[in-house]
Amino acid sequence: MAPDTRIEVDELDGDRAPDWAGRLLQSPLFGLLAPVSLKRVFDALERIPLMAGETLIAEGAPPGDYYIVAEGLASMSRENPAEGRRLSLGLLGPGEAFGEVPLITGQPWTARVRWKADGAVMRLPSAVFRSAICSAVLEGLAAGEATLAQAAGAVWLDVREPAAYRVAHLDAALNVPLALLPWLCARLAPAQSYLAYADDPTQAAAAAFQLRAAGHRARYLAVPWQTLGSAPPAATPADSPVEALIAARVEAREAALRQTFSRAWARREQALHAAYARLLAGGTAHAEQGATADSARALLRRAALEGPTA
Repeated sequence: MAPDTRIEVDELDGDRAPDWAGRLLQSPLFGLLAPVSLKRVFDALERIPLMAGETLIAEGAPPGDYYIVAEGLASMSRENPAEGRRLSLGLLGPGEAFGEVPLITGQPWTARVRWKADGAVMRLPSAVFRSAICSAVLEGLAAGEATLAQAAGAVWLDVREPAAYRVAHLDAALNVPLALLPWLCARLAPAQSYLAYADDPTQAAAAAFQLRAAGHRARYLAVPWQTLGSAPPAATPADSPVEALIAARVEAREAALRQTFSRAWARREQALHAAYARLLAGGTAHAEQGATADSARALLRRAALEGPTA
């Protein structure tokens, strides 16, 4: 690393500390790190300049490293095939970090990261991220340990998709999908302790990391949740604000899809009726001219072949 990209730990609280470094150190996540771990992180950081419009991470890219915005704004978005457009996931400014989910789960990136204005990013190698940050932040529990923690007051957090949650889940578990967790963290009780679980323990670990980064107390189940048994969907607490928010969003989306389908079906029916009327009118004209009129079955065959044109 070039000497001018290094930041000494004893400078971080002084006037020479960059703005992004000050914000980073004030975050709940980096407040959990010991001084020796902070030194390892800042010694390993590498500055990468970026131009406006430049893509840092492409959607579908394999897991790489951990990144911290140093200057400018990073735009995160995801392809939405159902609507034929990209869905904005928000902006990241100086001091904000990203990249933990692909690194923890080992899965490809599900978002694209593009720079909106000239700036720079600080890159932390994946090996340092795991040894200096994950080791201090993540705590995986075996089945017996998790059961004891739940009995002591911790709340189960199911981070799977709602469809999987509705089939079966742990008793009294809240459903907060991993993809929505960054936006729903603020709605979780700050004084509550959480136990994240999923079919794949790495998904639960990624959720626990995001919860810790948001200032919550969280651990994760280090084994598939099915080893603990399940409860029917009726066990879901009906008065949970997080559950109510997710249910409302799903219901609104389903209502919009039903309305779109109804409008499309009505237009199709109108077009078919118009095409059929034209065919009938054509048959009547042929008959008036002495030609044999088409039968109803023949007209339907012609309508199917020609299709609606109205």
